[in-house]
Amino acid sequence: MKQLKKTLFFFLLIIIVSVFIRIFIGEPTKVSSSSMEPTIKSGDWLWVNKFDYGAVLPKRWADIPLLNIVTWFAEFRQRDIKNNWKYHRMKGFNKPKVGDIVVFNSPEDIDILLVKRISQILHANSWIYLDSINYDAYNDIINQETETKIQNGIIYINDTLSNRYRLKNNYYYLLGDNASISRDSRFFGYISEENIIGKVNRVIFSTGNSGKRMLKKVE
Repeated sequence: MKQLKKTLFFFLLIIIVSVFIRIFIGEPTKVSSSSMEPTIKSGDWLWVNKFDYGAVLPKRWADIPLLNIVTWFAEFRQRDIKNNWKYHRMKGFNKPKVGDIVVFNSPEDIDILLVKRISQILHANSWIYLDSINYDAYNDIINQETETKIQNGIIYINDTLSNRYRLKNNYYYLLGDNASISRDSRFFGYISEENIIGKVNRVIFSTGNSGKRMLKKVE
């Protein structure tokens, strides 16, 4: 019995440590498309560094590694979909910057992870100046924070006539290195910092001949 308790404690400790690492430190993920070639090849395994930007805390049981096995049961999965523990990010050492390669939840399907390079950043507290030409590009991100509409060529924010808006959060324009096949911000626009899971700075296994390698940063 004593040996059984030690064994159970050992496995419980492994689970706790594994969950901690995957939530707060990082985890491996496999690339299934060629949208980042030649930098990252389809089939490459990447290390997603969650520590650098600060880890995003789970919003529901399905977001907790290993423990999310409970969502395999249909009844619990349906209940879990209604959960929302809101967005919280631990304090990181760095902020995402232009040239970084990041893994993020697709705004078109939050259960799908994408890997792209940051091409442009709209910083919190910066002003966006609106006109009928750029309205479509900025409309989606402004509507995440407030309500905007355009009538007869005139822009209204919260039903008040305005041609500018001050952002409350950071937003990122993300592009694939292989532009000809990449589905990126050219299709779904800017994404919020809330969607970013972590930074990619290493290929831990490559389908090519290069093996492990650091990713080259492109400014």
